[in-house]
Amino acid sequence: WNGYAAIAFFCIIMYVIGLPAMQGYILWKFRDNLHKRSCKDPKLQRQVEKEFGSIYAHYTDDAFYFELVDLARRLLLTGGLILMGEESVGQIFFGILVCALWLVALVGVRPYKSEWDNVVAIALAGQLLLTIVAGMALKLYAATPGQDEDERRSFGVVLIIASVLCVLLSIG
Repeated sequence: WNGYAAIAFFCIIMYVIGLPAMQGYILWKFRDNLHKRSCKDPKLQRQVEKEFGSIYAHYTDDAFYFELVDLARRLLLTGGLILMGEESVGQIFFGILVCALWLVALVGVRPYKSEWDNVVAIALAGQLLLTIVAGMALKLYAATPGQDEDERRSFGVVLIIASVLCVLLSIG
């Protein structure tokens, strides 16, 4: 078991730290040749775009690094929340904090080349934040006796409406 645990620990470290670090290194190394408009070596730019374009191509020239920010957010919302402990108040607060910072980053940087991608990303980030805050409110209702059941149902209605709007916006 210890041998398998060591292998698993090594693989987790490589995935959580190694992959983002390698992507960051690649983007930093080739930052002068990522985009056609500002490249110093067109031949190298075509090669870099062919090999690594999926990491940065759909972002604006100034936000070429944003895939790493998104990757960090996803890692924090999955693994980071698990490490906070099951059903803890700190876990919910950390989730709200990460989602709020992500929403602020999207609104401030507007990282995507397509304006509609920015609009959809902002709407989805807002919906995720709303979902987590509503989840916290539902936990508060469960912990506080004597609450009105209609208010609890209204949270469900708000979440359904927000989800449907996000889906319609994405389809549009």
